[in-house]
This record gives sequence, structure tokens and C-alpha cells, in this order.
Amino acid sequence: MFITGFIPLLVYVLPAAAGIVLIPVCVECGVGFGLLTYFATSILSLFLTPDKEAAVIFAMFFGFYPVLKSALRKIHPVLQIIMKIIIFNVSFILSYWLLINVLGIVTFEDMFGDFGRYGAAILLLLGNLAFFIYDKAVCKLELQYYKIYRNKILGLK
Repeated sequence: MFITGFIPLLVYVLPAAAGIVLIPVCVECGVGFGLLTYFATSILSLFLTPDKEAAVIFAMFFGFYPVLKSALRKIHPVLQIIMKIIIFNVSFILSYWLLINVLGIVTFEDMFGDFGRYGAAILLLLGNLAFFIYDKAVCKLELQYYKIYRNKILGLK
């Protein structure tokens, strides 16, 4: 998360990667410890990370999603997809509301004029597409964690 201050292009990638690190915490220590780790990491990143946009994005979605994903597995697959979409969109909109209204980040309309009116909708649409890719990646990485690291390296089942 700290690297986003030096390489601003990674403002979305590094919070996503930091969220993936919570998978082993949830698997090995449980959801409660995963949530505790999420809260501690979110608070520290909000105070220590130079790029507040990355910290807010982590705190509002990427940090808790790997922890929440294990709870969502217990419901019907169709309802699971609907819940994931709702959770992502609500956290995405809240994140950008906080960034614009609390932290004062420039809006699309201010940056791009008339085209900026559509910028937020385009960003939300592309964000949903990226979310589905991220969701699949988290599933695959969690499966690989179980298969390779946990079973073969640690010898646990």
C-alpha cells in the first residue's frame, strides 16, 4: 500500500493485492482474525499511506472482500452473485463519494468537462468488469493456496 505514493499508477492494483494477502489469514486463523487484520490494516493504511485514494479503496472494498467471500459461499449461487454485485457497487459508490466529498479529489466533470458527466458511469461499468475478473482471481488463488501451499508445503488437509 505504501508503494502507491511512489508509483501512482498502482492505485487500484496494490489495494487488490493487499486484500489477497488476507486469504491465508482467514483460512488459517478464521474469519474473526481476518476481520481484525482487515481493520488494523485499514486504519494503518489510512494513517501511513501517502495515497489516500488507495487507502480508501482498500478500506471500503478490497480489504474486507476476501473475508466476506467465505461467508457468501454459504448461500445459493444466484443469490451469491447478486450479493457480490450489490456489495461491490455500494462500496464503490461510497468510496468515491468519500474521496470527492471528504478528501476533495477532483471529479470527472471538473477534469474532462462535458465528457466527465459520463466518466463516473463508465468508471462504474469498467469497475464491475474488473470486479468479476478480481473475483475469479481470488477464487483461483484461494484454490491454489489450499492445493499447493496448505496441502503440499504445510502438510495440512
